[in-house]
Amino acid sequence: MRRKLNIKKNTIKPEQIKANIYDTVQLIVDITGVTSLDLDYIQSCLKSLFPSNLYTLMETELYPCEVEDLSERRPDGITITSQKRLIEKETVLRFVSKDESEEISISRLFIIIKLNYKSAHKLSEKIDMIREILSCFFRINYFEIVRITLNKKDNIICNSLYMIYQCFVKSMFGDITYTLGRKGEDVKQSSLENKSYLMYGENIVKIYKSVQNGNINYNDKKKEVYEGNLNITMSYECLENYDANDTKLKFIELNNIAFQIFMNHITGSFAEDLVLGNTNKVLGGFNINE
Repeated sequence: MRRKLNIKKNTIKPEQIKANIYDTVQLIVDITGVTSLDLDYIQSCLKSLFPSNLYTLMETELYPCEVEDLSERRPDGITITSQKRLIEKETVLRFVSKDESEEISISRLFIIIKLNYKSAHKLSEKIDMIREILSCFFRINYFEIVRITLNKKDNIICNSLYMIYQCFVKSMFGDITYTLGRKGEDVKQSSLENKSYLMYGENIVKIYKSVQNGNINYNDKKKEVYEGNLNITMSYECLENYDANDTKLKFIELNNIAFQIFMNHITGSFAEDLVLGNTNKVLGGFNINE
């Protein structure tokens, strides 16, 4: 029998939650003042952070999707010609964990820690990791931090549209199909997309929400399902000089903001599921924390 919690959603603290619905989480620091020679020095400095028994090092070009994301993060963007030049000329150091659930990408333009939640991660440890990486960079004379970004992608798969909105607050998604369907109208959901942009204090927040209908193989049978996505991106433009510890504190602040936004998008009963660490509402996307 499910144990009932006697707590309200708005009183739940992050440390009480035993499960998550993360797909990926990215810690991003956009940087400037780094030369190719500096990157060679950084590589030797990072060896102690990424031992070869835990991480594999690769050197690659910039991926087109990374250049597009970088352009989107910059207020003035990057021209198509400049994007092509970056792909042709820039080198990226990529430290990939043995289980491939973690990739640290380091270039002259950015530092990115990408976490795939097919394995559990402790975000506080990764925030400490990016602080240690930055400590290496701050040995470079002209190094500066331009922008700090935290991106969290949440994803769930449910067996019905009704069950999606037992997890997500339906009013936050503005789903007219669901509303009409509950009134008995002959409608069927195909897809829904919803975007919000706002300033949260001095931080820029972008929220993307979607619900899509599709099919998956479940217990060796084709099953109709609904996928719900909540993508929260928070960024801060560094107008003053930020050091490694300032950056750590900013990531903690952004993570707290993300938590508040996330909690406002989920139902009270689903919040209880996350605290308990079990649920009967989703077919996929419910991950137990380590």
